[in-house]
Amino acid sequence: MMKKTLCLLCLVAVSCLHAEPAKYYAPKASAPPVIDGKLDDACWQAAPERTGFTELGKARYVDCQTFLRVLWDDKHVYVGLKAMEPMMDKLVVSGGGLWNDDSIEIFVALPSGYGQHAINTAGSQWGREKQTQGWQGKAFKGDGFYSVELAIPFADLGVRPEHNTYVRANFDRNRRTLGKDQCVHSCWSPNKKGFHEPEHFGQIVFVDAVPADWPDPFVATVDKELAQFRRRLGESKRLCEVGLPLALCKAKVEPFAKLIAEFEQKSSSDRLEDRLTARALIPQIEARQNDVRYAVLTAELFE
Repeated sequence: MMKKTLCLLCLVAVSCLHAEPAKYYAPKASAPPVIDGKLDDACWQAAPERTGFTELGKARYVDCQTFLRVLWDDKHVYVGLKAMEPMMDKLVVSGGGLWNDDSIEIFVALPSGYGQHAINTAGSQWGREKQTQGWQGKAFKGDGFYSVELAIPFADLGVRPEHNTYVRANFDRNRRTLGKDQCVHSCWSPNKKGFHEPEHFGQIVFVDAVPADWPDPFVATVDKELAQFRRRLGESKRLCEVGLPLALCKAKVEPFAKLIAEFEQKSSSDRLEDRLTARALIPQIEARQNDVRYAVLTAELFE
């Protein structure tokens, strides 16, 4: 259930294509991470995990989210991305252009123009500009996700590594597990027609410590939806408390009750991934409620 429901169904289209470009406050690393794609070094815990990737050209959050972390030190910018994927067995590695695979593309403004660097789930990499070909990157495949990790030299960016400087960048994902001609392209900072839109790049701001008052619109949207649905759970919970022993009723009610219990547990978790799991359960609960209501009424008639 965990792997399948982490890819959340978007219940409300969020108008974001005309919003301000995304911004990320990257704290200074206590030590450089090992670039192995795993994102399990202790230093990554200081970097807030942000998501809210939007579908290319559409005002909605994508079903399968990607989580971003960024760190820096005196020599490098470190980028970590974790892409949730319930169909890991269907990842595409075509052997051709990496943008034709399940992959991540990183776009960063350079002193002249911008650089493009792609990495797929097998760890194959491609850099469009000479400045990006020395970037070090690795990929890792886990249980229900894949992740990529990169070290980008400040020397390639034309930016001094110091507090309150920034680079303009975007992080984009190609998801091809849904089948041929069903690729979902998503962006950290919303684009309109394609990934090559430097005017829509977001900002990576390098800071000594992350601001305490840094808002997260995506998390606020998720938590609002969870709170609204919790207030509507009354009827669903009453259906689970009818206490009718008939098999016709129990076969419907018991799985429904477990679904509600999972929602209540996950929706109150401090972990964003758990709350996204709860959010994905909402349409399942709503879809099953009518079946459960009918089963209860039928059981009552034959009691």
